[in-house]
Amino acid sequence: MTPGSSESVVMMNRRRIERTLKRMALEVLEQAGSEDYILLVGIKDRGMAVATQLGRYLRETSGFEVEVEPIDVESNNSFDQKRQKAPGLVLLVDDVIFSGRTFFRALRQISEAWETSPDQLFGAVLIDRGHRKMPVEARFVGMQLATKLKEHVEVSVKEGEADRVVLFRNGGRE
Repeated sequence: MTPGSSESVVMMNRRRIERTLKRMALEVLEQAGSEDYILLVGIKDRGMAVATQLGRYLRETSGFEVEVEPIDVESNNSFDQKRQKAPGLVLLVDDVIFSGRTFFRALRQISEAWETSPDQLFGAVLIDRGHRKMPVEARFVGMQLATKLKEHVEVSVKEGEADRVVLFRNGGRE
């Protein structure tokens, strides 16, 4: 490797991502208890891909009503604010959690969207890198991946689904 170049390592392929999301779906169902309706809020765009897949596995496993809605943290009012009452169980879903800023911004939008708060609101992420700057955590995590600050983790999406997770060392992308 030459100085300044970047090395990449595939941490998860599509098959491993599918197995991981199926496991996470079972964990969510254990937490859901008597809830029979789950709302997944996917942070655009890669978080939405993860939410869509997780939602499909939740439906297949439980028969519960599962809805998936997008949220765009770059827009102040991207979340559907038509609801008066929040559903009992809400999952905020993203591909990777790092500093927590994106999660925090999404939570702010969600909290302003409903007159009443959900009974349960949890985070779900495919990858948790640590290094939090904001006081948020994900309850459901596919993989804990201890990284250095200069490293980068990228979830690539193919045909609307998470396809692979790549760790780029030295902060760059190939």
